[in-house]
Amino acid sequence: DYYCNATYRFKVGRHCYRPNPGVAGGVIEFNLQERSPVVKGVNGTSESLLAFAKSAFQAKRKTLRQNLNGFNDYSGEYIETVLEDALGLSKLARAEELSFEQLVKLYNVLESREIEARPRPVEPPKKLNWTKAHLNQTLWWSSFI
Repeated sequence: DYYCNATYRFKVGRHCYRPNPGVAGGVIEFNLQERSPVVKGVNGTSESLLAFAKSAFQAKRKTLRQNLNGFNDYSGEYIETVLEDALGLSKLARAEELSFEQLVKLYNVLESREIEARPRPVEPPKKLNWTKAHLNQTLWWSSFI
């Protein structure tokens, strides 16, 4: 969608290839375009948008929070806040689940830094109930160190 419009045309069976692959192929038509209407509203350069997309897709099985954490100094909490509040997506969203328009909108909102990150709730540490048996076992193991 950035450089061209892609259109799926038809399926090509695996019998058309030599040697026969394990999967069927397809023909996709690419029509180059001047500049995508979605990209005209980008906050920044096209190089920074492409770097952002590369970062978002760098690990397929990771969430956007994990892939974008540290990119342009974005924190994980900030990314989660933008995904949930600005885009209405889950904080566990992956890059392949977003459309091109959503990815550009995410980039624009992250770059504008208009939204404040919600701090993650901190759970108090669990109280440990040490018994005399625990302490004796700890002392017994420490004698070997």
